[in-house]
Amino acid sequence: TFNWKIFGYEALFRGTERVPVKSPEAFFRNECSHELVILDIGCVGSALRQGAEITRDGKYLFINVHASTMKELGGHKGLFFGLLKELGMDASKVVFEISERTDRNCAKELLEHLNAFTEQGIKVAIDDVGVSFNWLHKMLALRPDFLKVDKSFVVDISSHTGKRGMVKGLAMMSRHMGLKLIAEGIECPTALSTLKEYGVCLGQGFLIARPQPADSWLSQAV
Repeated sequence: TFNWKIFGYEALFRGTERVPVKSPEAFFRNECSHELVILDIGCVGSALRQGAEITRDGKYLFINVHASTMKELGGHKGLFFGLLKELGMDASKVVFEISERTDRNCAKELLEHLNAFTEQGIKVAIDDVGVSFNWLHKMLALRPDFLKVDKSFVVDISSHTGKRGMVKGLAMMSRHMGLKLIAEGIECPTALSTLKEYGVCLGQGFLIARPQPADSWLSQAV
């Protein structure tokens, strides 16, 4: 059941007051240049360093990783796990989010790189579930631990029969397959009530909490 306890944190790419980023998503498209892959790897490292302390008590750290970045990380997994060891982080509490928008044709190669990480305990989530027709294929191929329902299916869910039917079906399927379903974009009490009715017990959105720097979460935990 939904109990308002923190289950985990999602690392977000944001700008600063001096260097604002109006659309973080625009940085990372399906085709990433080498420079953007390096930037994304830097974001992963920053997420781990920033998130290490706030996940000490067993919370999960969700990190969105582009498919191109995953391939690059596959060749440097020793450095990745070395950083986890240095930070004292439990690999089983780190979740790589793979977007459903990822090209289906690279799923096999992506799986090969992911396996090197999941074998060491890293968890996998499929992000943006519902925005394309590839999610079912990715679910079967990548064998995720989490499914994240895209926010477009959560907005107005209480008054939209189709959205209610889809989310209810996803919730039932997730339970049967032993997956954890996370609803994104929860912004109003009526949407939360509908999600709870269908057994969706994990969610994120402005109704629950707004994005904050890691040190803000630390100060709240003290």
